[in-house]
Amino acid sequence: MTPHAVMADDERADALEALRAELPATSFVDDPDTIAVRSVDASFIPPEGRPLVLIAPAGTEEVSAVLRIANARGIPSSRRAA
Repeated sequence: MTPHAVMADDERADALEALRAELPATSFVDDPDTIAVRSVDASFIPPEGRPLVLIAPAGTEEVSAVLRIANARGIPSSRRAA
């Protein structure tokens, strides 16, 4: 698995391009400030790294697309429920 912090720029760009091609803009957040705010919870446990992107899938097809893209590139994924 390739954590975001050690991904090469071209790997990161490829992953983001693939996600943008599969997801509507309303499901995809790549703004660094938004990611920083939404990457922590109330557990007081610091995160282990920084997300490449935040995704709010609208259904199982989008979940499948995200996991297919992540798995093909060795990118770990994490789920967060409301």
